[in-house]
Amino acid sequence: MKTSKQMLAAVFLSLTFLGGCSMNDKGTTGNDMSNSNVGKDIRNAVEDSGQAVQDSIDNVMDFFTQKNIKYENMQTLDNMEFAAHEGRSFTIDGKNAYLYRVKEDDENMKKIMEQARNNGKVKVSITGKEMEYNARVNGNYLFLYDPSAKIDEALNAFDAYRYDATNNMNGNNNNDNMTNDTNGNTDSSMGNQ
Repeated sequence: MKTSKQMLAAVFLSLTFLGGCSMNDKGTTGNDMSNSNVGKDIRNAVEDSGQAVQDSIDNVMDFFTQKNIKYENMQTLDNMEFAAHEGRSFTIDGKNAYLYRVKEDDENMKKIMEQARNNGKVKVSITGKEMEYNARVNGNYLFLYDPSAKIDEALNAFDAYRYDATNNMNGNNNNDNMTNDTNGNTDSSMGNQ
């Protein structure tokens, strides 16, 4: 996290320096850069950097660790077969699970996310084979897991995961009111959301 803040500070300082240098350029090069444009560029760069940090799967995995969710064999997925910014595969109690931060603007991903929200299951191609997995959605995260897996605690943690602007991972601590049916679906209608 310290590296991310250093990167953000470096981007900010670089853009400020470049913006300051260009404001003293009184030549007739045709480049007319106003103070407001520099400010907007800096603000956009800072917001983009913050968004990249905010949307990291590492934060979800850290949240799992904080909630004492035991997972093993975690691997970063580099060659994903569908539109995702990043992905991880891991096992929980010996059952396969996959976590993706999806590209929400991709039409195919919109369909998959909707299918996951509505049915709790999706058919996807992973490692060249089309398979059906149980699925959960939380924001732009898609959590796929083996249909035979009994991972209620991990599902509750995934559903409770929230990220705020102060780099604190928050979860709804009222999981006592959450129940799971036999299909692994969570009913949080009695919990405070």
